[in-house]
Amino acid sequence: MQYLGLALCCRHCFSEMPAGAFFESDRLFGYRLCASCYSLLKEKVHFVSEQAFALYLALKENGISAELEKSDGFKKVDIAVDEVNLHIEVDGQHHHIYEQALTDLKRTIYSLQNEFITIRIPNALIDQNLSQTRDELSGIIRFRQRKAG
Repeated sequence: MQYLGLALCCRHCFSEMPAGAFFESDRLFGYRLCASCYSLLKEKVHFVSEQAFALYLALKENGISAELEKSDGFKKVDIAVDEVNLHIEVDGQHHHIYEQALTDLKRTIYSLQNEFITIRIPNALIDQNLSQTRDELSGIIRFRQRKAG
């Protein structure tokens, strides 16, 4: 469905949406999500930053099979791409403080022991250039897919 040249689709599942629901979801939630996807994601959205959610949707739009706010049994990661054993953490300024940085390092070591690579993306990178961040991460993911397969 189109409205004045705009594709009226959910940003998560890409299903068509009625114009009213499309614009109302954007007004209410800040994202154009169908009712099913909103119900699926509403609990997870409250636990990740705005930047992590924006990156997650951008990766989905780029054809990447990602999962938001995924538990690995020890911790939760902002975005997981299990197909290529990749965790993406989107970090704010508080990750530069010694104690948090050490905790993050321990979390990365845990992930490596389970053969997952963790990539840390600062909020500022997403704020300033979401599309390039998405494209670079998509390139890494596609490289790992080719290598694995």
